[in-house]
Amino acid sequence: MRYETSQDEVFVGLSSVAVPLAAGTGSPASLAVIYLNHGVDVAEIAGALEEAARRVEQALR
Repeated sequence: MRYETSQDEVFVGLSSVAVPLAAGTGSPASLAVIYLNHGVDVAEIAGALEEAARRVEQALR
């Protein structure tokens, strides 16, 4: 599973998880969510994002 996280970087109390997205444009892209910093399973979110990214990539083909 490939994903990146951030915590309290932009706003205190908020975190994010992002996964790569192959948009077919040659430019980097990602799919991300922002959430409140409590009781969150980051791996679960990343897995859901990866599945969503695959669906988006298929739709863009």
